[in-house]
Amino acid sequence: MTESKHLGIFWGTTALYLTETSETSPETTFHVPFQKSSKSDSKKSSIDPMKVEFVRNLKSALAENNISSSSVNLSLPTKDIIFRSFTIPWMQRFEVNNVVEFEVTKYIPFSLDELAFSFQPITITENSIKRIRIIFVAIKNDALRKYMRALEAASLDVNIIEPAASSLIRALSFKDLIPKDETIALIEKGDVGRIIIIDNNVPQFVREFYLSSTLIDQGADEPDHAVKKLTNEVRISLNYFNRQNEELNVKKIFLLTSDKEENLTKDLEQFLDIPVTEIALDSVLENMSEVGIDMINAYGASISSKISLPASFNLSKPKAEIKKTSKPVVKRPINIKSLIKTAVICIPLIILSLSLSIYLKKTLINKVTTLSQKLQSFKDQDTDFLERKELILKTKLTYFQNTRTQSNTALFLLLIPELLPKGAWIQNIDIVYDDSSMFEDPAIKKKNPKLVNIEIKPTLVLTLDGYAYSENKNNQFQLINTFLGQLKKSKEFSNAFQDISLETTNAQKLSEYDVTFFKIVCTKKPNEYNKKIK
Repeated sequence: MTESKHLGIFWGTTALYLTETSETSPETTFHVPFQKSSKSDSKKSSIDPMKVEFVRNLKSALAENNISSSSVNLSLPTKDIIFRSFTIPWMQRFEVNNVVEFEVTKYIPFSLDELAFSFQPITITENSIKRIRIIFVAIKNDALRKYMRALEAASLDVNIIEPAASSLIRALSFKDLIPKDETIALIEKGDVGRIIIIDNNVPQFVREFYLSSTLIDQGADEPDHAVKKLTNEVRISLNYFNRQNEELNVKKIFLLTSDKEENLTKDLEQFLDIPVTEIALDSVLENMSEVGIDMINAYGASISSKISLPASFNLSKPKAEIKKTSKPVVKRPINIKSLIKTAVICIPLIILSLSLSIYLKKTLINKVTTLSQKLQSFKDQDTDFLERKELILKTKLTYFQNTRTQSNTALFLLLIPELLPKGAWIQNIDIVYDDSSMFEDPAIKKKNPKLVNIEIKPTLVLTLDGYAYSENKNNQFQLINTFLGQLKKSKEFSNAFQDISLETTNAQKLSEYDVTFFKIVCTKKPNEYNKKIK
């Protein structure tokens, strides 16, 4: 393979799909099936890509198809990809990285050290306020190493690693099959359904769902049930996306399928009230109907170096490091003339500074004498005693200034039912105004009371304990996230609290129902003013 040729690989469910392109034209497409694990190894996945036989078959397939390059672009399946979208306040680009690494821990149950990740900041406007939407994509290091070990065993060197959603968008956009400047939904129909919501060629939301069921397996109204199931899953996805992204609106739906689905297209349009356009796989790559969408993902990965997208999610890219460069010391000859000029200027300045110091010293002595005369009988009092008394009086003054005379409890109780999504309820509400810190003597708390005096206002803490229930347990966490998002979007809550966060979630059992318990804590942090005592 020459330098103008590129090899793209997609890791499918049952096989590895490979496409070699020259510039952007596909020249060779083939796939290498995985081997099924033995019955004695049934605890592991039914597909074992690390078997020696698979590696041998992969090497043979590369040789048979005259693939000589060892550098490849890898497209990874959605099932292993963590995809999150959230907003942060607008800031300069150089500040975004640290903020994202802190904020994303609220949305994923893993440490960033466990992940290979990439993100794309997009400037948006919400309610006339400029903010930044973060599209965060990651994969667990353990899962990524599994893929890498198999390819390295076949002597392949991975250049770019990206999610399948990016590969698919690139291929369809390059073929002008989807608009580049609209918000659309792309639906993949198969045993496993998939929806990708795209805005200006950037994936905003990715969700995978199963379309097979016991009813279909038994042959009961298979076409009607499949349409109903797909329509329902798409509606759920669109409703969730619209609640999280009020500024975006899906205008068109594109259905990617290997067979003509005229009836399905009409049914989707009727139930969702959104125009639906069918995209045949053969319009992307010839003779792809039998192979399916997986080969298109491989093709999209193969042209990544030729066709760029507005957002690049390269999971193989190392984190940028700021390197400090040391400059060599340059020895310069002594300039006598410059030395004389410097002395002429500096000597008068030194004399002037000494004179000024003497003057300031005399002024200070006069000031001390004046203060001593004013203190009279208090002159011999212990300084620590006086300062401690001053701090105690200031603390009491702060207490009276910040005494709570009203509460927003009624407003919170009125708003919470309106913000709760269907399927979630509140079990316990706890509101605490913590005034305890104002009763403490600062002089007792601090070894040296001369350094600082801190005035502390009461801390307001609102704790919401509740449960979320959905027939699909996977949707229960989405209900909790929806409620959390509604609290953060509420003007009343955002004005009342500086921090609204999900403290804990865990699966529980209520009677015979599986529910998810959650605790959300809303906090108004204390205002602190440091005042140095002169």
